[in-house]
Amino acid sequence: MRAPTSLGRWPGLTGDGPSGRKNSDRLLPFLPALLLALFAGYAGTFVGAATGGGASLGHLALGLAVVAFAGRSERPFDPLGLGRWGRFLLGVLAVSALASLFASPVPRAGRAGMVVALLLVLLVPVVARGFAADRARATVAVSIVVALVAGYSLISWLAGASPRPALPLGHHCLLAWWIALVLPLAALPAIALGEGSGSRFRAGLGIAALALGLAALLATRSAAGLAAVAVEAGAAAFWMSSRRSRRALALAALAFALLLAPRGMSILSGRDPSAAARRVYLEAGLAGWPQRPLLGWGPGSTPWTLAPHLVPVPGANPPGEAVGELHALPLTLGYELGAVGLILGLAVALVFGRRRFKEEREAPDPLRRAGLLGLLGGGVGALASGAWSVPALPVAALLVAGAALAPRLGNSESPPGKATRISIRAVAFAALLLLAPLDFAHRGYDRAIGTDRAGSIAALDSAIASDPSFPLYRARRAAYRTRGGEIDAEEALRAARDAGDVGPLWLLAGELGIEARRPWSGAALDRACRAAPFDGIAPWLRLRAVPEPADAVSVAARALLAEPLLLRAVDGPGRDLRRAAVARIERLSGVERGWRRALVLAAAREPADAGPISFLTYGAETPDGSFSLHWFRRLPWGAYLGGVPIGSEVSRAPKMPAATRLSGTYPAYFASVDCRLGGYP
Repeated sequence: MRAPTSLGRWPGLTGDGPSGRKNSDRLLPFLPALLLALFAGYAGTFVGAATGGGASLGHLALGLAVVAFAGRSERPFDPLGLGRWGRFLLGVLAVSALASLFASPVPRAGRAGMVVALLLVLLVPVVARGFAADRARATVAVSIVVALVAGYSLISWLAGASPRPALPLGHHCLLAWWIALVLPLAALPAIALGEGSGSRFRAGLGIAALALGLAALLATRSAAGLAAVAVEAGAAAFWMSSRRSRRALALAALAFALLLAPRGMSILSGRDPSAAARRVYLEAGLAGWPQRPLLGWGPGSTPWTLAPHLVPVPGANPPGEAVGELHALPLTLGYELGAVGLILGLAVALVFGRRRFKEEREAPDPLRRAGLLGLLGGGVGALASGAWSVPALPVAALLVAGAALAPRLGNSESPPGKATRISIRAVAFAALLLLAPLDFAHRGYDRAIGTDRAGSIAALDSAIASDPSFPLYRARRAAYRTRGGEIDAEEALRAARDAGDVGPLWLLAGELGIEARRPWSGAALDRACRAAPFDGIAPWLRLRAVPEPADAVSVAARALLAEPLLLRAVDGPGRDLRRAAVARIERLSGVERGWRRALVLAAAREPADAGPISFLTYGAETPDGSFSLHWFRRLPWGAYLGGVPIGSEVSRAPKMPAATRLSGTYPAYFASVDCRLGGYP
């Protein structure tokens, strides 16, 4: 059995078959590029996938692709080509993930993701068949998409749209990971020409994709992205038959490694701020995992359950930070699916790679190599990011996995089974039916943004009717009702309970509980303090809730440490309590002395009696700092939470940067102060 060694068309699989062939089969070679473009350009980006239109379009595209093209693989019940034992492992992994979902304290967090994961697995052989049908057209189409995405990211960056190339995906780390996944496949036409095959026109498109992709990746300054392409180039050097190609790739790998060296030294020395923040996320994941070691917290649960395990570090973590992922996919798998899910997931990946390498030894194929290289680079990127909820990334992984599988399908002449096609299409239809009410609710949520109060409440009522367990819809409806004078504290409390440990929703529940004089307002704000250790508004409001905290001075001190502007609060705790809290802070050795003195002087001043009143708020909903985007994958909703009125002379409060005014004992103080009991030693 001999596989082709170039990107030329395969006889009988190039689109030149019998005239009676279905028109859908003529579109099949372009399906990988179409999916890649759709998800990287809109439906799978960080912001685009958070819109109702983007999420619905993405789900529909995946489902219809399965319906139109599925059931043509050699072994239909082995979509990843894993063999007998591999198929068994994949089935056990699916059962384990379902068990984790049902056992999760927040099952709604992973419901849509589980259905989408099923569609992605079913699409792997479909994408593989697209490459097998006409590999030349399929790879050139992918090269064009990668060139367009990378070029757009560079143009938007140079135009000042972002400090680093980030668009259209929405973040420079996401863009770097995406490029690392698809770059070997996009460069395949150029590599084929270097190996003595392929056309010059196609090679030119491959060179353009390679050049623009590398330029965008280098401009992102992503250490994980550089490491990924360095590993890809080094691995590719061993597969080249041309000595010149091997030498060029080895030099490229060395160059990328040298570019990475300064950042690596900074990380190892502890001076890298990004690495410091990632260490906080790593420790949080490791702290939460032992509490549910076997089945984990549930698919998609990380942003809803992680907050109590976070111990923020001043200077590395800003106050009110929305942590939506653990920045490492293996750790995310362990945290969400437990040890069972992590072991099974790694086992499936290893079986897939082992079988593809075995096939490569038996019949070398450049398409398979490109797919394996993309998966290798994606694996390196996965060590620094776990943002799998951004669909552009799993779709890119689906694409390269299909490319690695394509030669196996191309060498098979097994006819498709009608029963198999019917069963797979039935599964795809069922998946779309499960996603339909969730997408309808998502679009209703979007309609509520920017309309009047009555229209927003009506749209949210519709969203809640379609998806009653999604907490953000109820929280937003409670906030809208409050604007009209109707305090819906119980609705806010239900939303906070459904969300697990999402600080802003517990803050909203506690704030409305205070206004409605509910006896549980203090307990709600205790949860808000626990979920947001660096937030000052939650402990400040806690002083007004019932029952009163046992040590009000410690609670007030915690609030002022997190946000000194609360000194100017107009309707907050009395001046004597503020001065006592400042005196407590003045005695703390973990706070820089100059800043402590500035806080004492600010507390001694009289507040302004006149002038405009400003509001200090938590959870400012902007695309860069939105808890809705990070925790719920929904658009920002433009409303503040926990508004505290402050005086007009806010400029007189001390504003020294947190990194310079605080020492390492500062987090220890926060850990020792319980908003309910006080407890500062």
